[in-house]
Amino acid sequence: MHDEGMKGHMIMMNLDAKAHYTISQTAQVPKISIDLTMNTQIKDVPPWLNVTANKDILKLENL
Repeated sequence: MHDEGMKGHMIMMNLDAKAHYTISQTAQVPKISIDLTMNTQIKDVPPWLNVTANKDILKLENL
């Protein structure tokens, strides 16, 4: 993970995941969209990342 010039690694364990697939055939080649919702446990985060701050939580959700 990296943000504003900061780099670091984090460990996340997947506890549960649900996937929702949408297939559209508007052109010759079909388009597949996947919406993935994951329930994870965070084991380790970089020291510059505050997982209790809303702005940092949003960064994690959009990885």
